Amino acid sequence: MNVALITFATAVFIAGVTLAGVYLTNMANTERLKLQLEHESTEKPRGLRRERAEELYELTDDWLKCLYVTYLNLSFVMQGKFDYHKYLNQIIEHGNNSKSKVTTQVV
Repeated sequence: MNVALITFATAVFIAGVTLAGVYLTNMANTERLKLQLEHESTEKPRGLRRERAEELYELTDDWLKCLYVTYLNLSFVMQGKFDYHKYLNQIIEHGNNSKSKVTTQVV
């Protein structure tokens, strides 16, 4: 009888320790998940802002290249360094080689 009581008490004790361990693990996982969600919610706007800045940089770069091809090369035509047909061909070539087409986007 004494051995059965010790075995039962040991089983109850082990079950209690196991439940306490599961409870502590769940609490730690919940806290980690809260921190992860908080971090992701602050990181998402930063990523969106970075993507928009990269897009703005690319569009500005494309616009400056178009400005160079269109207006600065036109000054070479006015100075007589090359003819008007060569100028027009450069504009057409630049338009065909352009990576991104500048379009109006409605948001």
